Amino acid sequence: MADPVAETLRRAYPRLVAALTRGLGDMELARDAAHEAMARAVQRWPAYGLPADPLAWLVTVGRNHGIDHLRRTRREEPLPDGWVELAADDRESEPDAELFDDDLLRLLFTCCHPALGEVLQITLMLRVVLDFSTQEIAAALLTSREAIERRLSRAKLQLRDSGAAWVTPAGEALAQREATVLRAVYLLFNHGYSLRSDAEVHRQRLMDQAIHLARVLVRLFVNSGLARALLALLLLTAARSDARLDERGGFVPLDEQDRRCWNWPMIREGRAVLDAVIAARHPPNGYLIQAAIASLHDVQDGAQTDWLQIAELYSRLAAFDASPAVHINEAVARAHAGDAVRALSMLDTANSDSRLKDYQPLHAARAHVLARLGRTDDAAEAYAAAIALCDTAPERVWLAARAAALSNPVPGVPRSGTGEV
Repeated sequence: MADPVAETLRRAYPRLVAALTRGLGDMELARDAAHEAMARAVQRWPAYGLPADPLAWLVTVGRNHGIDHLRRTRREEPLPDGWVELAADDRESEPDAELFDDDLLRLLFTCCHPALGEVLQITLMLRVVLDFSTQEIAAALLTSREAIERRLSRAKLQLRDSGAAWVTPAGEALAQREATVLRAVYLLFNHGYSLRSDAEVHRQRLMDQAIHLARVLVRLFVNSGLARALLALLLLTAARSDARLDERGGFVPLDEQDRRCWNWPMIREGRAVLDAVIAARHPPNGYLIQAAIASLHDVQDGAQTDWLQIAELYSRLAAFDASPAVHINEAVARAHAGDAVRALSMLDTANSDSRLKDYQPLHAARAHVLARLGRTDDAAEAYAAAIALCDTAPERVWLAARAAALSNPVPGVPRSGTGEV
């Protein structure tokens, strides 16, 4: 059974640091104050029980700690704009609970400010909103702690130089920034989903936190079809996560996974969210189409997968995302649907683009389709290119096994380079 104190603190943290950032005007000071408040909660709550409003209690304690810090240092550094020293009575008053969602929204918008690139947005979100340490961020993003520290410093400087206001955008700016926030959460999830067994804990934590943020955004953007479609996509994709590696950490492609290991309650929830978006007749968007594709994959019998419909959905997805991955996945889906000749034609067209000469999934997909067509020499060459470009050991081993099997082929449908379409 989960520790109720730990679970309450985990859920409260994003809104806690958001409220404290608004009150103290400094993200790092807000994080320090939040940690102090949570440390006091760990000391007090097990003995005295959870307060009636745990979040308000934490904000009050954290705010008082932050104000004390500002009082000690205000001669050495300027106070944040709009800061007003509180009287003793005000220090003990509880914050308005209705502000918490607005505070979190402002914090998310600040972390995803257009002045920051996607890498900095994700790094800042991990640090400020999700409370990852610099070492944890480095492990999750496969880089060094020093690189993360430089990114955080650069992000703070760019926010300062851009004059980013601690406000929620309105009108057209709100719609534009909503898409930015959602994309940052989507990329955060993908970082976790793409990691392998050498970073399993960080992989799962990134995915869990991305889903948590997606749920928050659904509550914040009440009428947003984009936010709900993103949540559906993450749920329907994450549900297959536990089956992607075998007990030795080896890669398992989608069509070879033990579907009994899939999280079927999560799949049902994802489908319910997806159905609600479709029923509300929201305009089509990239997340919605990807969620529909994921739902078609999530069937108990892989032989029942509707590959032709998946291929058509990828064709529609290209209107929202013209990346090579979309076109490659459409080709692989068409190969699964029985049209390997058309699939190879699509992949050969992509292969003629010099910009994709080092794009590993393209070479892996071509290898599988060529093998299916019996062109073993060409398939072996494509496998060699894919293996040389592969950056994860489990997938490299799996591709090498597929290449070795060319001399003794087993009839079957070709698979994509990542085992997913």
